[in-house]
Amino acid sequence: MSNRRLTLTMVLILAAAGAPRQVGAADKAITYKTQNDRLKAVLNRIPEKYRERLSGASRNLLARVNGTSELPSRPGAIAHDSAEEGDAGAVPRPSVPATTTAPALGAGRVFGAISDSSTDLAFSRLAGFTQNETSTAWCGNVALVGYNDSGSLFETLNIPGIGISFSGVARSTDRGRTFADLGFLNPGSNVDVQLNGDPVVACTDPGTFYYSNIAADFGPFTGAVSVSKSTDGGLSFGDPVKAVEKSFDTHFIDKDWMTADPTNSNNLYVTYTDFDFSGDVCGFDGSAFPIFREGIELVRSTDGGTTWSAPVQVSSAAESCTTTGATQGSQVVVGGNGSVYVAWEQFTLTGIEIRIATSTSGGVSFGASVKVNDVNEAGELGDLQGSIRINEFPTLAVDRSGGSRDGTLYLAWNDGNIVGFDGVFGLDYGFTDILATHSSDAGGTWSSPVRVNGNVEPLTSPSVAGRGTDQFMPGIAVDSYGAVGICYYDRRSDPTNFLIDRRCARSFNGGTSWQSLNFRFNAQSFMSVTNQDLFLATDYMGDYDSLASDFTRAHRGFVGGYGDNESGQPDVKSNKF
Repeated sequence: MSNRRLTLTMVLILAAAGAPRQVGAADKAITYKTQNDRLKAVLNRIPEKYRERLSGASRNLLARVNGTSELPSRPGAIAHDSAEEGDAGAVPRPSVPATTTAPALGAGRVFGAISDSSTDLAFSRLAGFTQNETSTAWCGNVALVGYNDSGSLFETLNIPGIGISFSGVARSTDRGRTFADLGFLNPGSNVDVQLNGDPVVACTDPGTFYYSNIAADFGPFTGAVSVSKSTDGGLSFGDPVKAVEKSFDTHFIDKDWMTADPTNSNNLYVTYTDFDFSGDVCGFDGSAFPIFREGIELVRSTDGGTTWSAPVQVSSAAESCTTTGATQGSQVVVGGNGSVYVAWEQFTLTGIEIRIATSTSGGVSFGASVKVNDVNEAGELGDLQGSIRINEFPTLAVDRSGGSRDGTLYLAWNDGNIVGFDGVFGLDYGFTDILATHSSDAGGTWSSPVRVNGNVEPLTSPSVAGRGTDQFMPGIAVDSYGAVGICYYDRRSDPTNFLIDRRCARSFNGGTSWQSLNFRFNAQSFMSVTNQDLFLATDYMGDYDSLASDFTRAHRGFVGGYGDNESGQPDVKSNKF
């Protein structure tokens, strides 16, 4: 515990001094500590029960500004071969039959590391070695993966004349077969800017990629979502542009998501959660204190990310004002007709739901949201076994194949639908399955959820009878042939529910049924690696891993990054199938 009591100033100065130093690195570390002292007051103004619903990146930030990584848990709620011809280096996992019961389907493929682990311990044995929470974009032959990277923080602290970055980036030029770690995302020349993570990447063609983060600017003292643009296929990014910016005096912006419009490459959309204590939307209580708001908003760009619109409220006041509800975990997609869809996790006074809202005006306005389904809380007290912080955020995709199901929306989440009683604490544990649903009428109505993971549960062995195993954190995509892919973390191989694998499933009938790939992507099962990196929340393993299909529709199949702890520390690896 003595390590946790190190002041942030000392940790940062030692980190800067322990690396190959540049002039001013130690001074920059002290400035970073001063900046975080200012953020501490902002974050601690958010009521605790809502503070615990911050994204993983913001919870890491909260851990840093408070000088400790000990955070409380979140409470409960108020038919084609996908491997391309000539894919060199695509090696089926040895000793596991790479077969499938579906006709005309080839074997999936297993690929290696995205993040370069060789420098993970260059700065410290106690911090700076964690990469996870991935977002993947794929256009033509080029794929890009963005991820949270605590090592990037130390790298950028050591370079005077630039901001701070908590984000890494890796690039593939062979359609996701292999990746090169490009290091930290450029934070720009404004030394007052911090890029604090929650990465989302998107592309419109093989040369044009975008990368969003939650961000802070200590000049005007504002929170933001930043968007960085690459015009050389992800090799380099320009300085970040603020897509939305609000004063820290009354707002904290969190949990961004971003997408591009397939009908117009200049149109981009960013959603986020506004933790709002201004009173502007929700008003004030009887004591003249502002009613806290946790709402979903959207901003849009029509010029390729150069300028951005004013924020548009997506979730209503009734859904966002914490006297009646709260929202978090939005995702946004655009259909082939230009319609914009935003889904999120809705907390009500009686439980949890997934909701979705639609704009037919290019994001200028949204209709009333539609309830997709009720949700059972995952895990126990906001954590899964192994001290993994968990949520029920939806993952959203739309069919743009031009086939018979073009325009169909698909949505998945992890649902704690197998409940086991925990006798010691007297609480229930929600063992999670991956559930998926679809809509063929632009989100108006939704099918009954289908269980994606095909393992037999509840378990029947005497020692674990009636219990389940966790499948969690799904990512979803639809490819150019209309196939739907979902990848997720999976504990079915361990009836005691600790060891983790990476598995994927496909549907070729519009989500009516799912066929699991007959192998795992990791070489060996791994434990969660939490509570190891001093600059992270103690229960942090990321909030999401996205899955991508080729946005240009030139190639079939799926590519995605994911967090893998086989080495004993969190690294980012890839799966392609």
